[in-house]
Amino acid sequence: MQDTSNRLRALRCLVGHGYWELDDGLRFTASDGQGASVLPAEIGRHPWDCAGPNVESPAWHAFLACLRAHRPIHELEISQRDVAGAEQWISVSGQPVFDDEGKFEGYVGALKDITESKRNRLTIHTTEERYRLAAILAEDGFVDRDLDAGEFFVSLSCFTMLGYAPGEIAPTIENWD
Repeated sequence: MQDTSNRLRALRCLVGHGYWELDDGLRFTASDGQGASVLPAEIGRHPWDCAGPNVESPAWHAFLACLRAHRPIHELEISQRDVAGAEQWISVSGQPVFDDEGKFEGYVGALKDITESKRNRLTIHTTEERYRLAAILAEDGFVDRDLDAGEFFVSLSCFTMLGYAPGEIAPTIENWD
């Protein structure tokens, strides 16, 4: 690790799961082994010519727009399919590089495989949504107070059981204490 380029590559790998580099024509010039497994970068090709990303997603279009405008990219979450067809998520960050005269030279970037994190968030969201629907549809009246978050939930049945129209009393801790 004697030259600056190798040190920068090592640092980028520590920051994310891999790194990528583009030249001034927005063609891949480098991608490490881990990075290549989550961002199918083919050396010499443009990102939009490589297989993998969900090219219909707004995040992919935002990524390409940033590249073409030479703007920084910060933790943009892009979905794609892996070789087995399973959905995979990556977080991509990149910084445009300019020479001393301000001429665009390319990009350096880092990426992280965030598939597990996205799946966990989806599981939590799905569980919360199922709980919310069960609470709405339950015929028992109940109240849920989250004192830490300052949130309060009153089931529709609770309003009815107490002789109120749903929403007649705002679901705040002050109103239901």
